[in-house]
Amino acid sequence: MNAVRRLQARLEADGYQVSLYLLAPGTSFGEHCLPEARIEAIFAGQLRLVFGGKTHLLGPGDWLEVPAGITLVSEVVGDEPVLGLDAAREPHDELSRDVHPATAVRRRARTAAGSRRQSRSS
Repeated sequence: MNAVRRLQARLEADGYQVSLYLLAPGTSFGEHCLPEARIEAIFAGQLRLVFGGKTHLLGPGDWLEVPAGITLVSEVVGDEPVLGLDAAREPHDELSRDVHPATAVRRRARTAAGSRRQSRSS
């Protein structure tokens, strides 16, 4: 089992919803608000996160806890794609207006998958 899958399994066992992502060079997300606390872990490439008046540059092997309710800006740095993992414990059932689109898409997909699982077990 590789490092990505080991960390994913460990976080899921601790109750986190985990998403793996691949971001192309030049990808950036303007200011957006995260309604829940998250863990961002990077396996390849470099990702810059700016929040709370501080800049965090994450590279392979780095991880960072991002607090709930903060305004965040993020961008891929350099010419290499970023392979990362996003882990969150979701304390709510509905989408926040201020969540960036990639997060909203993942959340909608998880909600739909959960609805399908529940309907099959009924």
